[in-house]
Amino acid sequence: MKKFISQVLVVLVLAISISAQTEDQKPVLLDEFGRVSLEEIMLRLDMFINESSKTPNSKGHIRIYGGNENCFLCRYGFGSLLDAYLKNTRKFSIEKYSIDYCDETGENRRTALYLLPPSAELPKCAETLEMPKNSVLFDSAYFFYENIKPLPLENSNIEIGPQNGEYSLNVLKKVKSLLDKSPESKIYIVGYLSTNEKTKFEDKNGETIEKTTRNLDKKSLVKKKFQNAKREFIKNGINSSQIETIEGGYVNGERKLEFWFVPKGGEIPKPKSDNL
Repeated sequence: MKKFISQVLVVLVLAISISAQTEDQKPVLLDEFGRVSLEEIMLRLDMFINESSKTPNSKGHIRIYGGNENCFLCRYGFGSLLDAYLKNTRKFSIEKYSIDYCDETGENRRTALYLLPPSAELPKCAETLEMPKNSVLFDSAYFFYENIKPLPLENSNIEIGPQNGEYSLNVLKKVKSLLDKSPESKIYIVGYLSTNEKTKFEDKNGETIEKTTRNLDKKSLVKKKFQNAKREFIKNGINSSQIETIEGGYVNGERKLEFWFVPKGGEIPKPKSDNL
């Protein structure tokens, strides 16, 4: 009888142990959020790094949902931003985390942060990339300085946001896959230049004076920006025959390049400048 009771106790202990191990091997949802400020995103990612680092043999996983209906390819650009902060700004090893993208019809972008213990797996999700029916803006690059060339966001440090001339390499790869499926489709780069900027100051007598703090860009500058952007796109596999450029004129702000995907038969983008 004692032997039987002992065997039962052993079985119960093993069952509890196995149950606890099974529970430990389940994915843990650490956080979930929609559109929040960049400062809040960085705080959440810091928590994600801490939790992933303090659990032995675990791995962090980021799942980004939706975003395509309201912003074409934005979820992929957002993934580039998270990747830049994790691996460049916070020096978090790319072996310690992964990112995937999931369809979610009718939803705005939503991001979930998971902790995956050893052997834990998340159910696979659907990821489709449909050819847009109309011309769509898929990325932009802003340039505060004239001599800056486009830079993949994935290679940037993120302290207060994208700084100067960054584009999403992740997004560009998705665009290339669409262009491969539809050789008649094209990328249109619309370039805008900056106007004069005047700022008001008070002199030592307290009188308000106005000074020019940014001079009107030379028209030749936009051609340099086009050349640099085309060179970057071609380097990443885009055929030069699928890239067109449009001079957009002047805007009362930072000079910028807009990147549009125009499917076969799609309308060519019309520049919206402040001063053509």
